[in-house]
Amino acid sequence: MENYSLLMGDSSVDEDGGGVDGEAFRAPPAACGTETPVPRILASRWRRLGSACVAGKQLKKKHPIKSIVTTSRPLELLHLDLFGPSHYDTLGGSKYGLVIVDDYSRYSWVFLLKSKDETHREFITFAKKAQRTYESEIKAIRTDNGTEFKNYTMQEFVDDEGIKHEFSAPYTPQQNGVVERKNRTIIEMARTMLSEFNSPHNFWGEAISTAVHYSNRLFLRPLHNKTPYELLTDLAMVKKNIAAAASSTSGGATAKASSNLPREARQMLLPQLRRRRRQVLAAAKPETG
Repeated sequence: MENYSLLMGDSSVDEDGGGVDGEAFRAPPAACGTETPVPRILASRWRRLGSACVAGKQLKKKHPIKSIVTTSRPLELLHLDLFGPSHYDTLGGSKYGLVIVDDYSRYSWVFLLKSKDETHREFITFAKKAQRTYESEIKAIRTDNGTEFKNYTMQEFVDDEGIKHEFSAPYTPQQNGVVERKNRTIIEMARTMLSEFNSPHNFWGEAISTAVHYSNRLFLRPLHNKTPYELLTDLAMVKKNIAAAASSTSGGATAKASSNLPREARQMLLPQLRRRRRQVLAAAKPETG
């Protein structure tokens, strides 16, 4: 039996797009000296092989990158996700972490949980406090299809509060990518801190809380050029009012910071200040030969 080599360059696609026409296959001249049509049985086998390659190499369509902010105020849309379980328990015995991200400001909250069953109870407590603290109502939340979010207690609460519960499609974390990326960011920050200071693994809860605290106050929100903390608390207006008050009372701005401390605190600092003063004077005194 002759050994035919099929070359992709000599092939042509059928009209139906399902395979390759057998008549278009030719054996290379080095193999048989002349161009001989490939038998039909090899052509049909290659047709099936071609469709299998197409199915095996197919990719999902990319999700478009958002270039605008679709929400207009804090707490309009919240992204929720749960990470864990960790191989090590925290000092308080927690294994999971509930991360909540505000879509408008990208402000984040993290709650350490001992089990998944605490998720709905922790979120209900958070939602009630947040709506009263920031004087704004939660309009919608977005989660995956995990049972910690998709249960009767959670659904009953959001229905009573008039909150829309959006679910991402199965096996499509890109639809809830805001909190997925936040999870990766804070976990990498926590892992870096633990590695830098050679801290025990049980301190990962403290490292996670520290990472969230600094990310809320250091990272700038794209398209707003403000930190999440400023957007959530409208800190820019507060700073403007403080600056205006300071300029109107410039005479009192030169007062010592220690005068604002309680008398007990000033008395505790007094021995340290005196000792530091003696050290500075001793260092500045010229040496005598």
